[in-house]
Amino acid sequence: MLRASRSLLLSAAGLAPLACGSAPPTTVPLGASVAATPPAPSAADADDGPLVELGPTTECRPAQSGDQYVELRVMADYYDRGYLEVKTDHRRERKGHVCFTVTPGLRYRLGRLHIADRDQQGIDPLGAPAALAALMHSPPGGWFSRKVFVDDLQAVRRRYRDAGYASVEADPETDLDRATAHVSVEIPIRRGPLTTIDRIAILGNVKVPTADILAALLVKRGGLFHETHLDDSKDRLLATGSFVSVDVSSAAVPGQADRVVVNFEVQEK
Repeated sequence: MLRASRSLLLSAAGLAPLACGSAPPTTVPLGASVAATPPAPSAADADDGPLVELGPTTECRPAQSGDQYVELRVMADYYDRGYLEVKTDHRRERKGHVCFTVTPGLRYRLGRLHIADRDQQGIDPLGAPAALAALMHSPPGGWFSRKVFVDDLQAVRRRYRDAGYASVEADPETDLDRATAHVSVEIPIRRGPLTTIDRIAILGNVKVPTADILAALLVKRGGLFHETHLDDSKDRLLATGSFVSVDVSSAAVPGQADRVVVNFEVQEK
């Protein structure tokens, strides 16, 4: 069994080639077909069928000026279908399209999934195993999807950030088993300190008084960090019709890991 980088789950980059397991799969070359999406599962993908490793194919996407991430998006599409060993090479342009040679490899199912709050003490509903498990929508035995998994991780992190743990860590550790084409995932949660809002800075306003903006917010100075309230505060400001845009950010107070400054930067109409 082989340990893979967590970047496999969090981005479309950083997946290194993996060595073969004890039962090498059959390789099926696909030739130079042009595909808009990853190949659909075949009969060989059935639970009781042989493992099939897809060989090289050609993937083309419309070329966009200055687009440096088209290759990452191609890889992300395959990760979202469970092809966790996908590799791309031989980038070339063809009639307004950017094309790659894509080798999908094996299609993986989710094996064991374990999520646990390492800082859980006593009876605390925040880190209750059943509550955390309910946030995960990837069923063991189903095809792995990077997008579904990343969305689930975001929900787990938001649960803790809404409870004041602004610096919570929930970074997955993965094991790929090529012999069975299953990926097992361990998610240790480390809360970090409860975080207080030390100060709220309003930036960019000229016509709208700072006091009026502060009054519309759902977060207050001295209160606990709450990610959803920050997002909702942004929506409330935009709903006033006074602003073209509202950007929200936060930064730790130097030397105080349990305190943050929240910035609301507005652009007035």
